[in-house]
Amino acid sequence: MLKEGKLQGVKVPNDVFGESFKTFLMKEDMDRIILLKKVLANCVIYYIWHLQKKISDTRLTKRFVFINPALVSKARMGETTKENGSRLIANCLMHAKRGGYIFIPYNPDFHWVLVALDMRTMTMYYLDPMQKQPCDDLKEIVSM
Repeated sequence: MLKEGKLQGVKVPNDVFGESFKTFLMKEDMDRIILLKKVLANCVIYYIWHLQKKISDTRLTKRFVFINPALVSKARMGETTKENGSRLIANCLMHAKRGGYIFIPYNPDFHWVLVALDMRTMTMYYLDPMQKQPCDDLKEIVSM
């Protein structure tokens, strides 16, 4: 793929993010990963899709819900609003299993962080490898 500069199509099924869609990994995405540069949402989507495939044979699949990062991140791919992102998260909260977890990969525009919600204890974890405080944009989405 890298030599020929081809696109790698990825059909994301309904059970990964709650809706099916198709995305693409491009040569530029692979270059970013290889050179340890900032990756875009479609790389994170691909990784989550692959992770979901790996755990699909276990009972863990029903315990984990992933939010599509392209729909909530400030550095999103598509056109969406904070209100739509908040609605998406609220919908997941309403339909989540009591013992489950909701994972929200989020890019405030400079690096990826992860918000993890433990539905059993109703605890939210903010995981940031740079150990910064959550950005105002993310706080606004969660507050809505």
